[in-house]
Formats: sequence, structure tokens, C-alpha cells
Amino acid sequence: MKGKTAWLWCAGLAGLLLLAVFQGGAVGRSVLLHWPVAIILLMGYMYHLRGGLISAGTATLLLVALRASGVLDDWTLVGWQALVYGVFGLYPFKFIQIREQRHHHYRTLIEYKRGETESLRQKYDEVERKCRDLDQRARLAGGGA
Repeated sequence: MKGKTAWLWCAGLAGLLLLAVFQGGAVGRSVLLHWPVAIILLMGYMYHLRGGLISAGTATLLLVALRASGVLDDWTLVGWQALVYGVFGLYPFKFIQIREQRHHHYRTLIEYKRGETESLRQKYDEVERKCRDLDQRARLAGGGA
């Protein structure tokens, strides 16, 4: 169900992009350039690095097509926007990578603490056994005299 919802969001955002193309003007151009970031982030979180980069590449290709058709009037703008799309395409992957590193760190720390606790438990059992032995020897020594 999560995948279907995300694809519905993507379709809705793509519809907004089409409306921006037909509206034109500065507002339309601004929406046209910035709404793909939401799709890129969504695909990045759903499909990790591959999803983020494929959607960033697709958005860049759409920008090139818009520039070639005359909707956008500057190749520099297309280049900078492609850079922005690339950064946002990598962001979910980096976020997930950092989260996984934290989980690994905490799992390692927990395992270390479990080992430390088990070692202390063994030492406690050894001391407890020695105390029982000494107590038993004291009783035997005291009872025989």
C-alpha cells in the first residue's frame, strides 16, 4: 500500500508540473523547477540510491526537453538545477546510510555491554563459589574442634 500511495503522490506532483508548464510566467517556471525535488526525495526514500538518482536523472532530462522546446530560456539554469536535483537525489541515500551506521554502532555497543555484563556475572559467580567454599571450610573447621 505504501508504494501505491507514493506513486499517487508522484502522479499528483507530475500533474502540478504540467499545470505549471501551461500557466507559464515566473511562478510557473519556479514551480516547474522546484516541484521535481519532492518527487526525487520521495523516490529516494522509497528506492534508496537507485530511486533518487533515476528520478533526478529523469527530472534533468525533462529540464533539457523543456529547454530544447523553449519553455526555459537558459542552459545555465538547467545546469544548476541538474546539480540541485543530483544533490537531492543523493540526500535520502546519505540519510539512510547515516541511520544504518547509527544502528550498527548501537548494536555493537549493546553487544559489548552484554559481553561485559556476562563477564561480570561470571566473576560474581566465581567469587560467590569461593565464598561458599570458605564458609563450608569454616563450618567444618569449627565443628570438628
